[in-house]
Amino acid sequence: MSAARAETAPLIPPAVVWLLCAISMMPAVSTDIMLPATGLIAAEYGVPEAFGGLLVGGFLLGYGFGQVVWGIASDAWGRRPIILMSLGAMTLAAAGCVVAPNFWVLLALRFVHGLCAGAPVVARAMTRDLGTGPQTVQLLSLLMATVSLGPLVAPVLGSALLVLFDWRACFVLLAVVGAVCWVLAFRMLPETLRVRRPERFSLGFVLPAGRNLLREREYLLGGSVIVLTFAGYGSVLALGAVVAEQAYGVTPEAFGAIFFVAAVCNAVGSVSMRWFGARFSLDGVMAVAVSVLALAICVQGAFLAFTPPLALFWGGICLYLLCFGAIMPSGMAIAMRPAGGMPGFAASFLGMLLMIGAFLGGSVATALHGTDHRAISLTMVIFGGAAVAVYGLHCLTGRRS
Repeated sequence: MSAARAETAPLIPPAVVWLLCAISMMPAVSTDIMLPATGLIAAEYGVPEAFGGLLVGGFLLGYGFGQVVWGIASDAWGRRPIILMSLGAMTLAAAGCVVAPNFWVLLALRFVHGLCAGAPVVARAMTRDLGTGPQTVQLLSLLMATVSLGPLVAPVLGSALLVLFDWRACFVLLAVVGAVCWVLAFRMLPETLRVRRPERFSLGFVLPAGRNLLREREYLLGGSVIVLTFAGYGSVLALGAVVAEQAYGVTPEAFGAIFFVAAVCNAVGSVSMRWFGARFSLDGVMAVAVSVLALAICVQGAFLAFTPPLALFWGGICLYLLCFGAIMPSGMAIAMRPAGGMPGFAASFLGMLLMIGAFLGGSVATALHGTDHRAISLTMVIFGGAAVAVYGLHCLTGRRS
């Protein structure tokens, strides 16, 4: 009886599990809670409304670089001190955003906010420290499911805060949540790292490891497809609220509701590919997902010729996000096949490339923006089309190097 209980006992207390889930949600919430307010913030500071999207891109760019640093730092000095340092820095950065005197200081603080957002990466590393048994897999699945809730709830929450208060309330909430998580982490989180690897916190490890990954054909294939597709998605993150307001008269307070529909489509795409992935080969699943992406690109290309009604335009965005949700898990799985003995670094390095791609896509859309929807559609055609082209070239040149 005691042996059976030991097998089914939780690896860590339930309260700690839920704390790790809350920490894992923070980057997604910190990104998407600002979406309805980007145009309002830019207008208040006297810059073009399209510049508001840089507040999203700046956070993503910082988060991309930061997750590699925080992950390696936790390998070197332990999970608990690094997660406390990250949460404390995130809290201070969010509080600084509340009192930013101008737009450019706010943009710099958003970059710092993202740069400090390493706690979720370390939280996932803590679960890997516990082993690879079924309970650990269940915990990782729970963390990833929690992360997927962020894009669903954050824009709606941001819109609600705009109705009740103003955009600064979003940063107040992020600072309060960060402070609460820091206190709970200080009181509850154990140290899970058994063997520290300080030699990995150096360019002597990072540069050769990254170079070796970029020489792997499958890592390049899976990584390129998901990074380029996410870059097209970055145009929606940067300009979605601005285009909805300027071209279609959707108020910032209402934008969270329509973005919720797109986020649901993204989640449906991810869940559907997980179902197909359990029944068909990984390469076959990827081929189907990229084929549907090609259809979504054709739809966006058609939108360049005329101004569609809001329902049709947003339906095209939902189709693109459905494709991104489908491509993400299969592309990640393909990229991780040659990761060898460093899956943690390979995942964080790919995560960095993803965030850089989103920043690039959002920046291109911002530069192209006029007064209508075409900047979003054109950015999706450019980057989504490049993803389809990369996959097509791979198929033509052979699936094995």
